[in-house]
Amino acid sequence: YVVLFVDYGNTGEVGYPDALPLPERFGTARSHAAHCGLYGVGPMSDAGWTMDEIGFFWTSSTTTTKPVDLEVVGVSGSRHEVRLTIDGVSVNDAMVTSGRARRTAASPERPPTQIAQSRLPDGTHTCTVVSVESPDQFYVITEGNKVVNELMEKLGHIAAAGRLAPFPPGRLTGGEYCLALFTDGNWYRAAIVDRIDDDQVTVEYIDFGNRLVVAPEKIRALPDEMRGYGRQAIPCALYGVDGLLGGRSWSPEAGDYFRKRVLEQVCSVQRMADGPGNDLVELKSTGGAGECFNLMMVEGGRAKSSSYLYAPRLLKAQLPIRCPPAQFSVLMTNVVDPSLMHGRTTFKQEIQKLMECIEQLSHDCSTIDFNPHYQPDHGWLVAALHPDENAWYRAEVLMVSADAVKVSLFDIGRLLDLPMTSIRPMISKQYLELPVQTFKLCLHGVQPADRRNWCKEEVDKLNELVMDKTLTANFIETIHNVHHVHLTNAENQTNIAEELSKFQKRQIPQITSPARPRPPSPATSLRGDARLRFPAAVPARPPSPAKPPHFGHPVRAPSPQQPQRSPGSASSENEKLKSEIIQLHLAMAEKDKAIEQRNEVIASQKIKIKSLQAFLHEGLKLAAESSD
Repeated sequence: YVVLFVDYGNTGEVGYPDALPLPERFGTARSHAAHCGLYGVGPMSDAGWTMDEIGFFWTSSTTTTKPVDLEVVGVSGSRHEVRLTIDGVSVNDAMVTSGRARRTAASPERPPTQIAQSRLPDGTHTCTVVSVESPDQFYVITEGNKVVNELMEKLGHIAAAGRLAPFPPGRLTGGEYCLALFTDGNWYRAAIVDRIDDDQVTVEYIDFGNRLVVAPEKIRALPDEMRGYGRQAIPCALYGVDGLLGGRSWSPEAGDYFRKRVLEQVCSVQRMADGPGNDLVELKSTGGAGECFNLMMVEGGRAKSSSYLYAPRLLKAQLPIRCPPAQFSVLMTNVVDPSLMHGRTTFKQEIQKLMECIEQLSHDCSTIDFNPHYQPDHGWLVAALHPDENAWYRAEVLMVSADAVKVSLFDIGRLLDLPMTSIRPMISKQYLELPVQTFKLCLHGVQPADRRNWCKEEVDKLNELVMDKTLTANFIETIHNVHHVHLTNAENQTNIAEELSKFQKRQIPQITSPARPRPPSPATSLRGDARLRFPAAVPARPPSPAKPPHFGHPVRAPSPQQPQRSPGSASSENEKLKSEIIQLHLAMAEKDKAIEQRNEVIASQKIKIKSLQAFLHEGLKLAAESSD
């Protein structure tokens, strides 16, 4: 970039990394360097100042240590015409007597004349967007503005009467006001921005905000009666949003999109704050649902929010899905038990992307102050401040209370309880581009020693084997978004499952696990506190003695003996019933997991359908606009 250092007056070339956005608090401060020119002198040639003439002036005025007196004689645009005296010697006269300048007609000694800039009053107004450079620089005219029509009528009369005076050639400099011919053949009030060369001058039409390069012959002097009206085009910038290129820098695509949506449209404009030379506004369409263009730029991925008002509602389901390769290197960052661990890939490219994401997110969050009215909901993606690392991470909200929030830092596999002051909104959809950087892993081929729950000693041993260590993972299968893997220590080639099994054989038999509460049986639920009872063993009945036969009646056969039950039969039936109940509970748990998984898939599909509907709706709008 070629830049002008406004507080010193010199120009220089700087690289892209060395050009940073100017903080808003400095934008309203006046520059400390004044633009000056020697009064009453000009170059010897119409081609401009030669290097010899410039060198003489440089030596005379900038290398001296003697007192310098500066007398402002007049103002020509933004330039002050001055008499420069050094130690009693006039530099203006020295330039002429040395043959390095010529006398010119005396510039009119007049006070500085500026045309006031109109501003938006507080409140909401209906305006027409008349010119757009970017979302950070566009111009509006309030509805019902009668001054513009009055100006056009007066200029038409002046042109028809032949009262357009020529513009002094020596004053074609930046800041001068004039009349400039537009492409429609009409004359409009304008300000000279810059003189490119002898044949091209950049002007800004001050009542409409647009700029144009015109020839000097298409410029006329501005009549004095036209100087009393303020600039009718009001400069504005979108409030609460920043460009993706950093600060107030916008990509060409974002600028084109914004221009097509708002140029020459009637909009609702609410002034939110003062900007550096403009009004920071919220811009909404006046038709349909009253779309907010500030929020639309953020949700469309063309801007990032610098205000809680326009923070997009992002969900973890919107993140890209990443499947693990057949074999990969992983750094274990969190262990719940062998059935659920979090591991981060160790690919350099992935680590670099994560570091860039954390750095950019930390920078963005440093520009957003805490807002007590911001209340994230369950499932939202937010930025969370890690208390130990003083860095901001992508996080998913798991639970919200009055002044605290439980979040999952899914890129490093951590669960944290944080105060609400450590939470900021995710201000841009660009943070959805990076997939989740950790995998949910399950150690394949192991089970608890009691075949029910992992005890503390087993979990502690697993932490010792894998935590903060680089492991080689061999992918087996995925069940409920958890990847079952074989794990091997990359340093000593130790098989983690085998080491854990050896520990179980050595230590777990001596560990007494607390008995789990037995689930209530149907019989218990029916009879209150009564316990389920089983029939006791019945002793064998002795055979009945045979009776002597009785005439006229058949002889009865001896009664068969009731089968004798062993003393352990009741306990075995009890164990069988207990096993059936446990299997029933496990089946119900699996069914609940399947239902939960299905609900997650349905929710994800709904989000995709809504995104597709919004995309189609926007496409139809653009098609209708292009056909118009």
